[in-house]
Amino acid sequence: GKVEPKVKVHVALPYSTVQNGTGLKCWGMYYDQESEMYEIDEDEDPIVLEKIDTVIFCTGYVPNQDFLSPDLRFQRVDDEELFWTAPPNFQMKPNALSYVLGDVEPSEELDLSGHVIPGVYRDVSISNPRMMYLLESSAECPLLELDVSAWQCLSHIIDETAFPSKNDMERDVQERMEEELNIAYIRWYFDMNYFDAIDELPENHWSDDWSDPRAKELVRQYSAHFTGVLARKMRNAGYPVDFGTYGALNELGEKHLLLSLGNLTARFELDPSSREAEWRTFRDVDHSSFRSIFTGESAGPMPQRWLELDKANELASFTEPNVEKKVAELTK
Repeated sequence: GKVEPKVKVHVALPYSTVQNGTGLKCWGMYYDQESEMYEIDEDEDPIVLEKIDTVIFCTGYVPNQDFLSPDLRFQRVDDEELFWTAPPNFQMKPNALSYVLGDVEPSEELDLSGHVIPGVYRDVSISNPRMMYLLESSAECPLLELDVSAWQCLSHIIDETAFPSKNDMERDVQERMEEELNIAYIRWYFDMNYFDAIDELPENHWSDDWSDPRAKELVRQYSAHFTGVLARKMRNAGYPVDFGTYGALNELGEKHLLLSLGNLTARFELDPSSREAEWRTFRDVDHSSFRSIFTGESAGPMPQRWLELDKANELASFTEPNVEKKVAELTK
């Protein structure tokens, strides 16, 4: 039968309260491709949201630096005037797509990926080393990454790490940016030549089939890069957990990589044409594949399907007896 949507999404801007403060009146919004900004849709009637119980303010993933003096702000990734160039005669390290695309010459102007910030060396402003930033840049494991960054800033504050020369710091940042040129699923994001080359691949290409070993290789390269970057940062910060080095993860680093791959796989392998598509989300994945990298303990199963958790408007218990048996029956 027809599945009714669980959530209705409005792209709108609230501008006044109604119904004695229990509702909101909002302008409808649309995204203007030319200005690359959201604009008020003046052709549509205002949207009224009624009987609001809870308002959650989501500040998003873009740091706001407006309160800082301009000379203390780091460079914004979405600044269209910012770009960088690849080294002369750059050749990408071979990967599964190399045999299809060949050597793709980098664009003359490369965008910023957002993972490496020009002017920021190990969370510190190169122009003013007394200015530090706590940022998550990979979004793979933001809480862990922020914790490692906090340790790194602390190591600077208590003088456990020495600052190299400005030229050396800038060279290190450049090398980190060039490192990403060798990761297919990162490069396509900031190099339009590479993006176009992938976009021109035929429909039903193996790179769109997440079960294909070559596609899995590219996903593993992507995840291994971010785990390797985290490993490097841990060593630099003197963090109490060690993942090995970039390119040579230790056993703990490999376990973390498996978790990252499991997280991506749970999304990529969702099949919209399957019988389970009406209810299955990436959260309904087999929980037993997610284990603590320290104890090996498996993550606990959800007591119900994700979309059914709040159906009875009751708090769901993740520790009730026979929960695994209930989940097995639900997923048959």
